[in-house]
Amino acid sequence: MERTEEVLRDMVAEAKTKDCLIYCHYQGIWWTPKEFEAQLDMKKFLWGIENFKLRNKEDKIRSLIRARDDAQRELDSWRARLDPCRFSEQAYINDLENEA
Repeated sequence: MERTEEVLRDMVAEAKTKDCLIYCHYQGIWWTPKEFEAQLDMKKFLWGIENFKLRNKEDKIRSLIRARDDAQRELDSWRARLDPCRFSEQAYINDLENEA
């Protein structure tokens, strides 16, 4: 366990130096070096060094853009499928905001 933590802390230091993010492909989670260091301080994620790797920030941004575009396509598809006379998107959004 101690060796695992040491290797992961070295990874955090390298991520800081290279201005990268830390990615766990096993769980699909991204962290900044600071966030991951905080997790290590709480003794979390001290397993499977092979599951973690450094990734460019641009990789995460591209991932977010793809997710946004996918969500927009799904929304556009539903807009086209719903009867516009019976569905007011803005009224629905206003109702959701008023519930919060």
